[in-house]
Amino acid sequence: MKEYKNGTYTGERALFASKDASFDNCLFKDGESPLKESSNLKINKTTFAWKYPLWYCTDVLVENSLIKETARSGIWYTKNITMN
Repeated sequence: MKEYKNGTYTGERALFASKDASFDNCLFKDGESPLKESSNLKINKTTFAWKYPLWYCTDVLVENSLIKETARSGIWYTKNITMN
């Protein structure tokens, strides 16, 4: 599993179609659809600040994270997502 820690990501589709990845204490600052069409994600202590962060994703675990108001339509079309 690829690990992303303490990173800040910007730009449209910053990590598009990521597979088997974990995100810990990250910030997706701007840019639409940063993780669109990704699968098998573990997300912890991460903030999504812009639109469509988890569109069309599959098998996602989100814990202790924040999806801001500006990240509207955050999880449309996502399958098998757990949020704690």
